Amino acid sequence: MTRNARLRLTTFAVLLIAILGFSATFTTDALAETKPVIRITVLNNSQFHFYLYLYGGGEQFTLEVPARSSDKFFITPGEYYYYMEACNYSKNGTMDLSVFQTIHVPVCGGRAAQKASKFHHIDVSTIMKPVKVKVRNKTGEDIGVYIRTIEDHHFLNLVKGEVIELILKKEEGIQYVYSFFACDGQLVTGYYSPLARWPLDLKCPKK
Repeated sequence: MTRNARLRLTTFAVLLIAILGFSATFTTDALAETKPVIRITVLNNSQFHFYLYLYGGGEQFTLEVPARSSDKFFITPGEYYYYMEACNYSKNGTMDLSVFQTIHVPVCGGRAAQKASKFHHIDVSTIMKPVKVKVRNKTGEDIGVYIRTIEDHHFLNLVKGEVIELILKKEEGIQYVYSFFACDGQLVTGYYSPLARWPLDLKCPKK
């Protein structure tokens, strides 16, 4: 082998080592910059859109799932401040999403089926706590009733003897005020707590 041939071979070997070294360094750096992710599955069996906004650690994620559908999302694991909308209500707080989770959104007023392991399952009904309440018109006439708290408002028209189901918040300290005109034009008012889950009977006051 001539001196020039040996020189060319040596130069090629040096270049090859440099290229391989750069490639290995680039691959290592790229892997180091890749953040771990976890899967969040949302099963929305309710009749409303589900929204979950997550903020934390410089990250921000939006999870949106239409009514009666499901979807999967991938986020950076960690603890987040959240804002949630489900069953026409909203809630905020903190949520630990360090491991993969399945978020169950049951039919509004219901609960998700029991799971063998609660570690990887979140039941939205334990966070939002809506409850189905029967409202029964026992006034003997058609009425319009206004049921409300400071944040939650419902106006219902009920014909004589009608019974409807209404979804209300079920939380400690929440008490609804109701009012309607009936019974010879009287303004009838009262209070109702959804905690007991008994029907809300709308009646004329006793004389």
